[in-house]
Amino acid sequence: MTLDLKTIWEPYSDLLPFEQVAKRLELLAPFQPEDPTAIIPAMVFQPDGPKLRALIVVTASMITELVVGGPPIEVVFDFVNRDRIFHVRWSFGAVSTAPREGAPAKEYKMVRCELAHGYGQEWSTSLSFFGSNPDKWIETVRACFPSDVVRKPLT
Repeated sequence: MTLDLKTIWEPYSDLLPFEQVAKRLELLAPFQPEDPTAIIPAMVFQPDGPKLRALIVVTASMITELVVGGPPIEVVFDFVNRDRIFHVRWSFGAVSTAPREGAPAKEYKMVRCELAHGYGQEWSTSLSFFGSNPDKWIETVRACFPSDVVRKPLT
């Protein structure tokens, strides 16, 4: 079954238009033999509000972190085996922009999910949401990475 990626991305289109998402996925396609089962935005919070940091592309057996950048490097991506999750950490909170001339401060809900793939932060996937309604984002992340996904570390 092929996903309707444009419809899936619609709630996040203010972060990056789908046409730009599609271009980045085209660059990824020759390196990823499986079709996506989910695409999850990973955001950062900047002084003027949330920005897209990466697209987390989930397939049956892989997690791809496709970092969204600007020139000179447009896209950076790496892969990890989806079975290689040893620890999951959820964080919830709120952040706000500073008031500016003509614009009051704006508050955003923050949800973060860290997936540890080994021993140390350099071997992790970070998913973050900033916005007014994180429910759909949380539902998608939980569907892709339910609590029983955690595996016993290799010895």
